[in-house]
Amino acid sequence: IAVVVAIEDPVETFVEVEADILANTTWTADKVWVITQPIFVGVDCGTDGAAAGCVQATLTIEPGTTIVGKTDLPQGVRGAYLVISRGSQIVADATSGADRAPTEAETIVFTSDKARGDRARGDWGGLIINGRAQTNAGAEAEGEGDSGLFGGNLDTDDSGILRGVRIEFAGDDVTPTDQLNGLAIQGVGSGTTISYLQIHYNVDDGIEPFGGTVSVDHMVVTGIGDDSVDGTDGYRGFMQFVLGQQNGADADNGFEISNNGDAEDASPQSTAVIANATMIGAGDAVVSGGIAGPES
Repeated sequence: IAVVVAIEDPVETFVEVEADILANTTWTADKVWVITQPIFVGVDCGTDGAAAGCVQATLTIEPGTTIVGKTDLPQGVRGAYLVISRGSQIVADATSGADRAPTEAETIVFTSDKARGDRARGDWGGLIINGRAQTNAGAEAEGEGDSGLFGGNLDTDDSGILRGVRIEFAGDDVTPTDQLNGLAIQGVGSGTTISYLQIHYNVDDGIEPFGGTVSVDHMVVTGIGDDSVDGTDGYRGFMQFVLGQQNGADADNGFEISNNGDAEDASPQSTAVIANATMIGAGDAVVSGGIAGPES
């Protein structure tokens, strides 16, 4: 008699991250990592890398790993988000150094802890990287959303690698001037690699460079609740191979690159270069469907 045994998929192991990361740490693909609150990697090392209390740490994330932001937090508590402090690094490299698009299985995903179909913009806070490159907002600046200090004089600063990463259902619209994006790159230097990136359904901007010199290539930005790409404070990087699809219910600009909202002649001035980019809006004739809406 033939006996058939059904083998179910392995039960996922969830690991709650409840404290700042102060030593080199690896998040492995055999677990789902749950960000339960604002989590900082390292302790700020200042503009010169030698600030009192500086702790340098590297967070390595294996290909295929899923990270979720906790959503059922008490009213008035700042949402869950992840910050890479000045002097520390994130190495989230889905293709292990290969300059190519990742497979679905390799992609590193930051998402909401809600079930598929129930996820929405602003479920969790997003990813913030703070670096030591120059901005025109002063010798250093404070990031929105209590996301730490950034800036310095090292334009070649290296905050690590984001390659083959998707960030979705993130952002935090606390006030009109206190907001978190899908990915905020704050004073991030040109030694940092950001490539093959998707930011999907974020409540505020998709990606926002605040100063710095980091470049981004092969990026898709979809369904964002404000600007798909918003650069300011003297951003001097390059962006190439960018595709954006706006959602007319909440969209603003495809690209919004400015210098400094308080001092238009502030130095260093924004000189961002955008190449091979396409932005898709709903258009006035669209009255229904996933990209329709009054702000098309």
